[in-house]
Amino acid sequence: MTNPRADVGPATMEALSERLLRHADVNVWRAIFLDAAQANVRFEAMRYTVLASDSPLGTISAEEKTLLADRLGAEEQPTTTSDLLLSFRSPTAAVRAALVLQRLSAGRSVRTAVTSVAGTVAVVEIDGVVRRILVGPEIERAELAVAESVPGTIYVCGETYNALGDTIAEHVRGGLVMTELDEETVTCASITLPPHASAEASTFAGLGRF
Repeated sequence: MTNPRADVGPATMEALSERLLRHADVNVWRAIFLDAAQANVRFEAMRYTVLASDSPLGTISAEEKTLLADRLGAEEQPTTTSDLLLSFRSPTAAVRAALVLQRLSAGRSVRTAVTSVAGTVAVVEIDGVVRRILVGPEIERAELAVAESVPGTIYVCGETYNALGDTIAEHVRGGLVMTELDEETVTCASITLPPHASAEASTFAGLGRF
């Protein structure tokens, strides 16, 4: 769910500028900040789930990132510390995508983190193409959450885990789900998949859209 934001100030614009420049997305930055007539920008408040990950295939090109995001039904986000950053409207879709990345890793020790937050989205329209770029401290923390993940596992924040409830086990297929509790509330979880003998993959072309 999204809601227009009228309280956006210089700090939010600066956060958008910094994220674009750190990602070397210079053309988008130039359209927004140097040619206001070319870009239409508005800000919305929304809840979203972020997937931050190491590259599942060792190296990943810009074209492969875009293709992977499309296959997984995600919005590709500018990265600042992780190899891959995707946003989803659904926490279930984000967890399923994290499982796909782990299976694509073919035995590599890939770190993956799934975090649900409420934050600000810059909706940018340039030449009829709309991009939704997450900005603010929420997306920064969500991206840094990958550091909480042990290599070869998926870190899941408490909000994401509690949104899925017991259904999370349906997606893991024999994997191990470990949770941390504060009294009776899950604060975070870790998912480890069983070894997959046929995990070899070199492209994303065979993935179906989720």
